[in-house]
Amino acid sequence: MAQERTGVATLKGSPLTLLGPELKKGDKAPDFRLNKSLVDSVTLADFAGKVKLISVVPSIDTGVC
Repeated sequence: MAQERTGVATLKGSPLTLLGPELKKGDKAPDFRLNKSLVDSVTLADFAGKVKLISVVPSIDTGVC
């Protein structure tokens, strides 16, 4: 079961629960799964041996953006 962290982020003023440990500079990224598109996903392991730059943005088709 993933570690739950509460009180570290909010969305529109409402607290969110984040899953997983807090990462600090220099920590190795744990494997993860991300949506590449509506039907495809990728994991960190899919890019083994390659230089990775990870940039994450919220969905731009919502009222938040």
